[in-house]
Amino acid sequence: MKFSMIFSAIDKSSKVIGKIIGNVDRLKGAASTAVKASATAVKTTAKGVVLAGGLMSAALAGSANEAIAFESAMADVNKVVEFESPAGFEKFSSDILDMTTRIPVAARGLAEISAEAGAAGIALEDNLRFTEFTAKSAVAFDFAASRAGESFAKIRNVYQLSQTGIEGMADAVNHLSNNMASKAPEIVDFINRAGGAAPMLKASAVEMAAIGSAMIATGTAPEVAARGITTLATKLEVGGKKVEGALKAVGLTHKGLMAQIETNPGEGLITLFEAIKNSPKGTEALKDLVGQDFVDDFAKITSRSDLLAASLRLVGDE
Repeated sequence: MKFSMIFSAIDKSSKVIGKIIGNVDRLKGAASTAVKASATAVKTTAKGVVLAGGLMSAALAGSANEAIAFESAMADVNKVVEFESPAGFEKFSSDILDMTTRIPVAARGLAEISAEAGAAGIALEDNLRFTEFTAKSAVAFDFAASRAGESFAKIRNVYQLSQTGIEGMADAVNHLSNNMASKAPEIVDFINRAGGAAPMLKASAVEMAAIGSAMIATGTAPEVAARGITTLATKLEVGGKKVEGALKAVGLTHKGLMAQIETNPGEGLITLFEAIKNSPKGTEALKDLVGQDFVDDFAKITSRSDLLAASLRLVGDE
């Protein structure tokens, strides 16, 4: 299913949810009305009256706590986002509350995403769009709102993405998770952790998503895959006799491989992995390229370079 289709489904369901939930003020009214109805239904017994009273207290306390949590989160937003005036901040707060009628995420969660965006330097004019998209992604990917906000804000910064770029990355992640043995949160975690490897491999966020998805699909944990690919990228970037010797042992040259990676990072890695797989000296070469700590993990992806080819095909067609 395409990400846009998921978002459409979220929008449709959220309209129904929004009518029930609304903003924090409407929550108070809805809770009070519901509890009064419960009290009417059970008021014929003393036990029922006590129960209704307890329900009303709990509902109002919950609404008050949610309101306080939202105000606290918006205070955090105000610290990191430059508003032109108090009225601008009030309008922004209202827009966040209105967003809860379209997305099944609490107002506090939306404010937390917005604060992460502000802390990451995302401009005010992009903040609401970033917040809404990230919240929808959090629902689709089964992420906590605050975690999604932090991850997407960092990825946007590290990979120097526009809002359109971060949306394209999320689209790719969704498509990969639907078609490979890797989950969206795992891929996002990899992309985030492997940000340092991307410029050395000349890889985009989408290409890193494909690399991460393939490695995760072999059973490697995202954090291990990210450290491993960063180690490989660093050694290839720096070069030296040991690296050149390892590549020569499997029939490649450092200059030739780096030229291919410069043009097409994914294809360059496939060339490397297949050369290692097909060479009797592959294991020793791999040890020199990624270090002893990551040999086992890279042995899995070098023996299944077809998974990387498949993931690259999945993200190759927008």
